[in-house]
Amino acid sequence: VVVERVAAALGAHLGVLALVTPDGERLAVAAAERLSRETHESWATFPLDSAVPLAEAVRLGRPVLLPTFDAIATHAPSIAAMCRTYG
Repeated sequence: VVVERVAAALGAHLGVLALVTPDGERLAVAAAERLSRETHESWATFPLDSAVPLAEAVRLGRPVLLPTFDAIATHAPSIAAMCRTYG
């Protein structure tokens, strides 16, 4: 419910809550809103040093806001195709 409400409040197409794993090396998705099962399974855990906005936000300790698809494609090209599927 929290992820759904935060995503809606921010006008996001989806929402993800991830936690740092005990070893401090990875992020583990704890909750997701509007994420397909396939995407959720493939991103269930991922390295904290990944070149994706969520991992970057954790590393920097601040939000990484990418308000448009063009911003996503420029800043994080590795996830651009996946983001396009979510609108």
